Amino acid sequence: MILTAFKENIERSYVKLATGSGKTIIFVSLVEKLLETYPNFRCVFIVPKNVLIQQTVDKFKDQSIIGIYNAELKQKNLDKPITIASIQSLINAKNLPEINLLVFDECHRAKRQHFLLYRRYKMIRPQMKLLGLTATDYDIKKDIWQKKIVDIGLKELTNKGFLVPIVAKDGKGKIDLDGVKISKGDYVIRDLEDRFTDEKIDEQIKDMFSKTESRNKVLILATSIDHCERIKDKIENCFIVHSKMKMDDRNINIEEFKSKGKYLASVLAISEGFDYPEADCLVMMRPTRSATLYEQAVGRIARIHDSKENGLFLDYGQIIENLGFVYNISPIKEAKVKPKICPLCDSFNSPDAKRCCDCDEVFYSLCQVCLEAKPYGTKCCESNKNIDRLKKLTTKSYEEKDNWVTITEVKANPYKSKKGNICLKVDYYSGFVNMISKYYTENTYYYKKFLKEHTNYDEFIGVEDFQTTYLKAPKRITIHIKDGHKDIKAMEF
Repeated sequence: MILTAFKENIERSYVKLATGSGKTIIFVSLVEKLLETYPNFRCVFIVPKNVLIQQTVDKFKDQSIIGIYNAELKQKNLDKPITIASIQSLINAKNLPEINLLVFDECHRAKRQHFLLYRRYKMIRPQMKLLGLTATDYDIKKDIWQKKIVDIGLKELTNKGFLVPIVAKDGKGKIDLDGVKISKGDYVIRDLEDRFTDEKIDEQIKDMFSKTESRNKVLILATSIDHCERIKDKIENCFIVHSKMKMDDRNINIEEFKSKGKYLASVLAISEGFDYPEADCLVMMRPTRSATLYEQAVGRIARIHDSKENGLFLDYGQIIENLGFVYNISPIKEAKVKPKICPLCDSFNSPDAKRCCDCDEVFYSLCQVCLEAKPYGTKCCESNKNIDRLKKLTTKSYEEKDNWVTITEVKANPYKSKKGNICLKVDYYSGFVNMISKYYTENTYYYKKFLKEHTNYDEFIGVEDFQTTYLKAPKRITIHIKDGHKDIKAMEF
């Protein structure tokens, strides 16, 4: 299809292949085939990061045809048939040679410098073609690229057996994102840093340990370099990679991680182009609104390897809730249906799932007739035809009755009322279903009664200091219904 696009005289085309599909290997095969057919063929391949230069060179069988142009590596060779280069170095090069093909790897990140380089080469040889490679085209400049000639996503490659399935779980100890500033479509890093207290990091790491016991190689994506360093200090046998480290030090840490480590923490260095199929878990401790960063990060654990059956994605940044499940990612302004989170194992599931994809727990939904939790997708024992949705034409919704309901979880969230009072909202869940919510104002009789029933603390706990971990969940509660209103009549602990 790529060669067909060249023959059709499409000057600027791009290929979208899911992360882990082997875009670089496909490029290498294409170039080797063109060199066999056209011995004078010349190509320049632009990588987004210096660390990817040698990784790309290693994919070629015959490395004698490869030249590297990069200031940091102190190599400036433009005489070979294939040149692997960074844009920062090549944009300043003088006496550029005539080439047939210019390739931008991760072309969704192409900026003004890239297209200035394209214009320079185009002036030397007008017939030259531009090819882009990407796994995510959410942010691609579609007015510049004339045609997308290949489009294969993560789900399609997984179904065909080229990638391992991804299991996603919800992480405990998420930071509060209310009030965090947004710039250029994503959270401002400086604002996020302030939210990561030592207590929050400890809580997330403790939860991560419990969920990664059976995992071999765990990648951790941190918010900033400082965050990355703090994570490393709290985890034994953890290696780090970030932009302030020298290239040699990065390579040493990566090799040590591969040979004897379990955890590798980074900011963005491993989010794109990091090729390590043994990695079987990604811990996302960086909240993001970027669909591109999300999908690129997931791809680090999607590659096939004999040591793993699937890849585990741990979400500590409300990413799946905002952007969708890994196989149905959409930009935040388009994401509408939120996935189900299993109450037993914290796994994310599709919105219409009847059982958990990981632990096989049955999901329940609230019957609008008898107000009992029923297995999702099953019909209630009473007919829905007897219900008037507006509650005006029948007395069924107004009859007085009691219902015993089994409770699996209780959640509490502080908030401020319109009058400025400090309050606590308490939700009682049966499986996924929020059976009833109660509201308490601080320092009132009912708030103190709630503390006495639901916590082990004799002393007073202020709403702002309240944590859900204090709560004791009742085994079941009696919901009293009268005139369409619900209240808790009794509890069993």
